[in-house]
Amino acid sequence: MEHAFLITAHGNWKQLIILLKQIDYPTHDIFIHIDAKAKDIPEKLILNSVKFSKIHIFTKYKVYWGGYSQTLAQTFLFKIDAKLGPYDYYHMMSGQGLLLVNNHKFGKFFEQNSGKEFIEFKDWQNEHDPEIKRRTKLYHFLQNCRRRYSRKYLNDIFIFMERCSLALQILLHINRVKN
Repeated sequence: MEHAFLITAHGNWKQLIILLKQIDYPTHDIFIHIDAKAKDIPEKLILNSVKFSKIHIFTKYKVYWGGYSQTLAQTFLFKIDAKLGPYDYYHMMSGQGLLLVNNHKFGKFFEQNSGKEFIEFKDWQNEHDPEIKRRTKLYHFLQNCRRRYSRKYLNDIFIFMERCSLALQILLHINRVKN
């Protein structure tokens, strides 16, 4: 079975290299999108960390946690691997993750469950977890501007403006995910 691993990474290169060594296998292709804001990317070390897998590295987007840019980076990876595929399975991962089983158990599981999809959606959690509800229900217009500047006063201005925007949306009963 052919597997494509789509990894978004932004730092902690030692952890990423451990992950890459874990998933290194002849039938595994690896597609990595590294945040364009990342510094000191050890590209040669990343490329040389595997013996069997093919690695493709991209740095197209500046990725902001919880922002639309994450979706853009992931969609970009899907488009790239679709051109090089098809694959039996696509695995979306963070560069901060690790496999919980070895490649033999991993491959065996997917062979035994060939054709099945494994996607989880927790609607209850989305409705009842206040942090998830806050992040999804309201528009975060300035999230890519907050905490991005070396001058504290600029960050404070954007944080204040973001909070005002959120408060106004709450007062107006804005809910972007309703219905």
